[in-house]
Parts: sequence; C-alpha cells; structure tokens
Amino acid sequence: MRRARFFCVVCVILVGNLLVFASNIQPVNAPIPPLPKIYIKFDGSIDPPTAPIHSDNNVTYTFTSGIINRTIIIERSNIILDGNKYTLERRPILAAGQGIIIENQNNITIQNLTVKGFSVGISLSHTNDVTIRKCKITSNGVIGIETALCSRTTIAQNSIVENGYGVSIGYSQHSNVTLNSFLGSDQKSLEVWGEALVDFTHSIDQTNLVNGKPVYYLMNLQNTTIDPSTYPDIGWLALINSTRIIVKDSNLTGNG
Repeated sequence: MRRARFFCVVCVILVGNLLVFASNIQPVNAPIPPLPKIYIKFDGSIDPPTAPIHSDNNVTYTFTSGIINRTIIIERSNIILDGNKYTLERRPILAAGQGIIIENQNNITIQNLTVKGFSVGISLSHTNDVTIRKCKITSNGVIGIETALCSRTTIAQNSIVENGYGVSIGYSQHSNVTLNSFLGSDQKSLEVWGEALVDFTHSIDQTNLVNGKPVYYLMNLQNTTIDPSTYPDIGWLALINSTRIIVKDSNLTGNG
C-alpha cells in the first residue's frame, strides 16, 4: 500500500513539473516569407498581371493602389514608373531586401513615389540616363538610393529622410544631384566613392540641403581656405581634384 501511495505521489509531482515546463514553452514564430516580386518585363508586360500597376502604352507604368509591399524589378528601358503618390513599403518593416532594382537598362524615370523600409530603397547598376524625382525615400536601413557603375543619373527634388546613407554613388560618372532635402539625425546624407577621377565627376550643387544646410561638392580648387566666413553652415563637404586647401573651424558630421 505504501509503495502504491509513493508511486502516486511521484506521478503527481512529475505531471506537475511537466505542466510547468509546458507553460514556459514559447511558440516559435515562423518567418514571414516575402511576397513574390513584381516585374516590368522587357516586352512591356507586368508580371504578375494582377499587380497594382497599370500601363496603357508600355511606356508609363502607374501605381493603382495605396501600398505595394513587394520588390519591383524593371527589365525594360525607356519607361516611366509613376508612383501616383502611393507607397512601396517593406512589410513588416524590416531592413531587408530592395525596393526597386534596375540593372543594364537605359532612360528610366521614377517619380511621385514613397519608398520605405527596405535595406536599399532604389538600386541602380550598369544603367544610363535614369532620373529619380519628386520621391520620398525614407527609413531604408542601409541606403536610400544606390547607383553603381552608372552614367548620367539624375536625382532631383526628392525628400531623403532617416536612411542609413541617403544617396550612395560609386564607380559612376556625370551624376546630377540637385534640389534634394536630406533629413535625419543619424543619416549619412551622401557617399561618393571610386578609384579614378572620372568616378567623381558629378554635378552636386548647393541646392541640396542636409538638415537645412547646403551641400558643397567642390572641384578643381587651389589655394583655398574653407571656414565659416567662406563656406557658412556646411551640411556636407567634398573636395575633388583640389590642392593646397585649408579646412578650419568647421563642424562636419554625417559625411560619406
């Protein structure tokens, strides 16, 4: 009888411990798979055809819904992608993936679009004559707009807010960056990189503002002093192909 009672007590203890252990087990949330990418194909078609983008002429492609949460890959030249003031957003907001990808294309305009929450908002490589204008590029974890091995990229009239780097230009030529507003406490507004002088031959003017202060992208200067009396309120500073330059009494932050 004592053995039976002892066995019952042990069973009760074991069951109680198992119940406590089970109550402490947390469910594992499976990662949310990304939605299928949207393609603007070389022949002008949209894949999948149910994507909320419409074109009557295979030239202008217009967003038709409030938020698209997929990557868009453009495989066709000579087109306009018009966001129609809608949003391309990574959901849930994670610093992963790319919003728009363009490779080996020519003569493309992206306009009137918010791109938000990706690792890289807009990625261009081996492209020529691409224009990004009147867009809001925000909360992209690594880079807002990236151009690599491109020529004659125009980035104009955009609001570029709280990205890792706002705009990164690498191994590219003859970019035109104008009338953009860069905002953010931690954002590195601009990054320009390469190896040869031609990789730095860009037009980046003082109409670009970093937290309200002008960008100075200065080329071919000699025997120049840069201080608050000559270049006041510097938002971002670059010196290209210049010699015998003195920079003093200036507060430079967020430069790339």
